Amino acid sequence: RSDSGGVKIGAHSVAGDAHHSSLDANKVAHQLIEQQKQLMAEQSALLARLENLNLSAAFASDGEQQCNSTSEPETDPDDEGFPWVSGTVLLVGCGFLLRLTLTEIEIFTKKLSHESEVQTNIPLGEFLQYRLDYYFSATQWAKPLLLLGVTFILILVSSIILMMLLGDSLAAAMWKAWTYVADPGTHADTDGTFGRIIAFGTTIGGMLVFALMIGVISDSIGEKVDELKKGKSKVIEARHTLVLGWSEKGLAILRQLALANESEGGKPIVVLCEQSKEDMEEMLRAAESSKDDGLKLHGSRVIFRSGNPLAEHDLIKVSAPKARSIIALSPDGLEPDAADSRMVRQVLSLQKIKQTGDGLSGHIVVELQDVDNKALVQMVGKGDVEVIVSHDLIGRMMLLSARSPWLATVLDDLMGFDGSEFYLKHWPELVGKPFGSVLYRFDNAVPVGVKVAKTQRIMLNPPDDMILQDADEILVLAEDDDSYTLNDQDIQDYEGSRPESDVVQKKEAEKPPEKLLFCGWRRDMADMICELDYDVPPKSELWLFNNVPMEARAMKLLDKGNKSQLKLKNITMKHVVGNPVIRRELISLVEVSDGNNKEADGFDVGDRTGRREVLNYFTSILILSDCSEDHEEVNSEASDSRSVATTLIIQDIQRGISERKHALGEVCELSPPISEILDSRTRSLMQLINKEGYQGYVLSNHLVASALAMVSEDRYMNKVYGELLSCQGNQIQIRKARDYINIGKREPLSFWDVACLARMSEEIAIGYIPVPDSSQETDKPEVRLNPENKSELRIWNAQDRIIVIAMCRQAKYKHELRAARSKAESDLYKQFSSGGNEVPIHGWLKKLNSGKENEMDNDDHWRDRLCFVMNGKMAYASEKKKGETEPVCDLAKIRSIQPGNGWPPGYNTFKLEIEGAKSTIFSAPTPQECGKWILVLSRHLKS
Repeated sequence: RSDSGGVKIGAHSVAGDAHHSSLDANKVAHQLIEQQKQLMAEQSALLARLENLNLSAAFASDGEQQCNSTSEPETDPDDEGFPWVSGTVLLVGCGFLLRLTLTEIEIFTKKLSHESEVQTNIPLGEFLQYRLDYYFSATQWAKPLLLLGVTFILILVSSIILMMLLGDSLAAAMWKAWTYVADPGTHADTDGTFGRIIAFGTTIGGMLVFALMIGVISDSIGEKVDELKKGKSKVIEARHTLVLGWSEKGLAILRQLALANESEGGKPIVVLCEQSKEDMEEMLRAAESSKDDGLKLHGSRVIFRSGNPLAEHDLIKVSAPKARSIIALSPDGLEPDAADSRMVRQVLSLQKIKQTGDGLSGHIVVELQDVDNKALVQMVGKGDVEVIVSHDLIGRMMLLSARSPWLATVLDDLMGFDGSEFYLKHWPELVGKPFGSVLYRFDNAVPVGVKVAKTQRIMLNPPDDMILQDADEILVLAEDDDSYTLNDQDIQDYEGSRPESDVVQKKEAEKPPEKLLFCGWRRDMADMICELDYDVPPKSELWLFNNVPMEARAMKLLDKGNKSQLKLKNITMKHVVGNPVIRRELISLVEVSDGNNKEADGFDVGDRTGRREVLNYFTSILILSDCSEDHEEVNSEASDSRSVATTLIIQDIQRGISERKHALGEVCELSPPISEILDSRTRSLMQLINKEGYQGYVLSNHLVASALAMVSEDRYMNKVYGELLSCQGNQIQIRKARDYINIGKREPLSFWDVACLARMSEEIAIGYIPVPDSSQETDKPEVRLNPENKSELRIWNAQDRIIVIAMCRQAKYKHELRAARSKAESDLYKQFSSGGNEVPIHGWLKKLNSGKENEMDNDDHWRDRLCFVMNGKMAYASEKKKGETEPVCDLAKIRSIQPGNGWPPGYNTFKLEIEGAKSTIFSAPTPQECGKWILVLSRHLKS
């Protein structure tokens, strides 16, 4: 105080001196500033001294003020009155634990009462372990709920102890216990021994709880990752292609689908199968990285999901209702009927999804193994299903390729999206024009047919005078759907400029009988034989060479009683029992008897008849993928090995025959063998041993996969290929150039010129196979479908071949027969109706000659007659005297008319009971015509 007072007195004296002196004002101000600085320095020293003397008191005072300042604003609402939040949590938690405990006690007492009857005891520990295992397996929330319960009990116990020992409120005690559990560092500020013990114990429990929680979270994340790896998640896609199931054709289907969508940058492809997602993705990566013809997706994405294709929830998971097309693959390793039954269930599952409201936005392509089950799947599918019978498809292709070796190469190029394929498109500019004028309107495509909008029918090779209607679509052969456009060309530019001398009218000569050899056995052998019998000339022979015993062949051809007896018109079957892989048995084929003509030839079943045949007399040789009794379970590699071996042996035998014939100066034309192979890796081997230029094999799985992919992209392709590969409509045929061109004139002609000449024979040229010249690096001919420069002139060789779409022999015969019948029917109607006679109905009917119903399934017992009703009588047109009639009966004498019951298949029969005469059975061409006849005749019945 004295020092401070002295300082003040000094300041006042200085100010007084300044007042009474004559010093300048600025000097006085400077002195005052210096004095103030000195004063502040002395004050700082004084404060430092006081701070050293009263340090502990200052700290205590500051701590008290800080506690007061922090505690005042953060007041817990639960401390004011009743703790609602803490109480609610406590009541809910305790109530749940109490209910769970009472439930478990009740279960435990019941089990004790049950076990007492058999005098056994249940340890409490084992019971708790058993119930814990039950909860873990019953619900996925068992682990989180267990951790939550342990955490609640730990906080509850700690809160009670804190309330009892430290006197905290309920809310404060629960919050402090939670901080001990959640943050291990919180207990460091706890005072007192008991408080620290409680905090330490609670913190240790919290660490264990959070460690378990981290484990549960880690397991949940791992399970979710495993679920994603296994393909259990839902697919979020639309307008994708869905493949159900998996087989050896799977990779080939992916390849074709990727090629189909290459121009659009690729599209998603979803695969649902029972194999694991990881294995499927590994297989896809291996296929993509393969150096031997690796798989290229061209921008498409393949999404695998693991599940049951028959289960509805798995179908929903892969967005089946939103798929633009669905391919259902027949499973490998099952019997044909079992596999087809699975396909029926597959279609039913998809139909169930359609009926539940989700619907189906695309069509279903189903692969079957037995053609007899096709009608059942189509009935279940209700118009949404396109059926492809793999064995039937390959069997047809084998038959066509065997009788025309170059056809195997053409079909291999035509099926799939590697080169040119068929496309449908509507062209408004062509409405009202005849089809004949459309043939030359596309520079980069070849029109081959029309899709009639009214009937949704595909007409291949339609007549030139067919007028295109609104919404009709043109079927063309093109490289892609956007690779062709209309030009301004007209048919008159070609027909008007062709001199008549250049046109060589191709005459349909009577084909000689054929002799075919089948090496090996197929499950659908009976279907192949029936198809072949329909197309070959009469008196043809079919030799079956395999190791199936004669006693078993009859049952195999009848398919264990599921098929009827073969009724062949044009083929005579010859049987040879042996192994096609053994050379000595192939050199000379020895016929064995089937026992059908025992009385005539005296041979029992399996006896050798003594007739021999050598390979150079066969017009076609077919090597089938052997599935006889000894080889039913073999894989594709073993089957292909036998096919390759048989092919090499036959080629070597034919080579020796040819050399001997040439040495004698004789001309020898040998038929090359056509082999069926299953594995795509065998393709390179077959290309190595076939040196004639044409493809001497049919790759079964590849072609079936191509067909499935093409029908998946456009369902109408099933009708197109169904007709092209059958013997009952238009086919792809290989003609020689001299059938259309005057080769001797050596006049340059373009492909358009050849197409115009082919059209004069009611055929459509779609490509050609030129003979290689000396300028080419290879001596193997090249198949040119939909040639690029169709106007380019070239000199045609006699060995050049033209690829055409033409009506097959039987279809052409039926077409001509229908035309002749229609003309005869029209002439007859004009003749009888011109005299004022009433002719309510007329048409062709088949009459059963014998009248015996047990002979109705034999075609030989039926006779086609042109029938009509006139002047109260039913009559035939006379076959002997033109313009005259032969009476059947008076309509008044018909006692009853009995419609047929659908047997035999393909016949629409009705039976007339005539008074005073035998009953007569008729068959109409269609059910509608049968109904018309019954309706007209029934008007004359008395009852």
